[in-house]
Amino acid sequence: MKDPPHEAARPGGHHTVRCVPVLDTRARPVRQDSGVGPRLRPAHWTLLLATVLVEGAAIGLSWGREPTWDTVVYAAYALANVVAGVLILARHPRHLIGWLLITTGVLQAVVSDLGQGWALVGTSRGWPGSAIADLAAASTWAVGGGLMAATFVLFPDGRLPRSGRVWPWVLPVAGIGSLVLLAGWATGDQVDSLLVSGRNPLRSATVPTVLLYWVGFVAVTTAMLLGVLAMVLRMRRADGVERQQLKWMVFAVGVVVVVLLPTAPFYTSSVAFRIADALVLTALPLAALAAIWRYRLYDIELIVSRTVLYLAVTMVLGGLFAALVVGLGVVFGGGSTIATALATLLVALAFGPLRRWMQRYLDRWFDRGRYNAMADVAGFMADLREGRSEPERVHEVIAAAASRMRSPEAQAAIVPALEKEASLAIEMVSLRAELRHQLEEVRDSRLRIVEAAEAERRRIERDLHDSAQQRMVSIGLALRHVQHELGDSATGVTRTLEAAVREVTDTIEELRDIAHGIRPGVLDDGLAPALRDLAHRAQLPVSIEVPEVRYSKDVETAAYFIACEGVTNALKHAGASQLALEVRQLGRRLVVRVSDDGVGGATMRGGGGLVGVSDRVAAQGGQFRIESKPGQGTTLIAELSCGS
Repeated sequence: MKDPPHEAARPGGHHTVRCVPVLDTRARPVRQDSGVGPRLRPAHWTLLLATVLVEGAAIGLSWGREPTWDTVVYAAYALANVVAGVLILARHPRHLIGWLLITTGVLQAVVSDLGQGWALVGTSRGWPGSAIADLAAASTWAVGGGLMAATFVLFPDGRLPRSGRVWPWVLPVAGIGSLVLLAGWATGDQVDSLLVSGRNPLRSATVPTVLLYWVGFVAVTTAMLLGVLAMVLRMRRADGVERQQLKWMVFAVGVVVVVLLPTAPFYTSSVAFRIADALVLTALPLAALAAIWRYRLYDIELIVSRTVLYLAVTMVLGGLFAALVVGLGVVFGGGSTIATALATLLVALAFGPLRRWMQRYLDRWFDRGRYNAMADVAGFMADLREGRSEPERVHEVIAAAASRMRSPEAQAAIVPALEKEASLAIEMVSLRAELRHQLEEVRDSRLRIVEAAEAERRRIERDLHDSAQQRMVSIGLALRHVQHELGDSATGVTRTLEAAVREVTDTIEELRDIAHGIRPGVLDDGLAPALRDLAHRAQLPVSIEVPEVRYSKDVETAAYFIACEGVTNALKHAGASQLALEVRQLGRRLVVRVSDDGVGGATMRGGGGLVGVSDRVAAQGGQFRIESKPGQGTTLIAELSCGS
């Protein structure tokens, strides 16, 4: 392919327009991906098929007559433009950028590629129109520059910018400039070296070709620069989806400029540079398609920062490697493999730290909102590891960090990255929730066990009272009656009967002890009456303070037996002279306190009554503790959950 020496749009040739993402104002509500699939109609398929057929013919004519990369890469460029334009129109039928992309691709395929192939074969065989086709193929770049300027200034909604008086002049300047540039180029002798025949068939000595060329070149270049300026100004004022689309376009143009400008002076002498120029242009319609389809719009900051990052890292490491090779070569001698190996090792070791340092810097510069959001989450994770924060705050922190982004769409797009950064905290929250659920299940299970045990005790109490205990009482009364009937006539028998009565009495007491720990019937009237009855039956003075409030049966039962154990402990073990029994409700907790002035030193022993009390309190989801220093009495304190 032949290329102009001063090409503004592409220092590599006859390639016309490239396109830009644009936002259809009739599209659905703003979001990252419109979610509507392309609706390819027969016209779309016809256009795609026709382009493929044209490129197939062009490749068939050009194959082996020009460099293979030239044939393949520019065919891909044409197809990329047409495919991107068709897909855009399939979703947004009146989208202007779609038509511009299709125009670019068709112009490339028909005029440039097919014309070039026709000229390559037909010039030597005398095919009609070969000379004109050859000239047209080498001149399409002039039209491409004007189309590119139009794309820039109309981006992203297909309309000119609303503010500014200069923008309406961009399209006329681009159009007229392209025509003037084409006239000067197509009638001059500059194109001769690019033609197969080596001679311009429209060359004219009377036309001011140089003047026309430079006037048109300046006009098209000015229009393109104004178009880029329009995009930049729009991007600074825009937000949401429009801003992201503009970022994609500005980034794509920036990549083209970064690649084309340094390689332009070496275009004709380096095949690698010519291939690079062609490939970078092929990426432009793809970027336009991604922006207009709103596909992963909010990845643009990441793409920009990573592109700059790896370019910068490559340049720094390349310079470092060269310096090390030179420096170590002085020590080990020029061309030393040791110097090369050491330089390679040092560069490899420097890659990781350098990339991380530069990534932090570039993220802060290219996307301050994202950088600050990630820094907030990283700070929270650091606090979590140091024990200064709780993992349950993770979702609150992520929401606050995401709010640093400028739009709801950007906030939604960054959440996955924030969640990945805070994945440890999220996992901890999940594990804690699961543990709490399991603990609640254990507590509920223990409560059910206690309730079942209470029901069984009540049944045993009834059985003992209604059967065995009553029968023992009856036996005792019968023995007393026999003893009374015998009188003093049978002293030995009387003593035997007296012993039997005592045994019966002891057995009745033992049955009562067995029933000890069973919920007494007095609790049916409430906790306060039951505790007053307990204090009345105690064999030492008891001060009592208890509210006249009803609680759930399990709470009242637990509180009663705690008091019973405190009284029993004071009577049997503590040698106390007085007791204090206090019940108070503190919020959602019922606090039972039993204090005596005995010898103290009480502890929980396996199988002891205090162990049973502790288990009963734990089953209620409460806490139990003993304060019992030797010589200072004993205080039992139980906190029970009472709901409200």
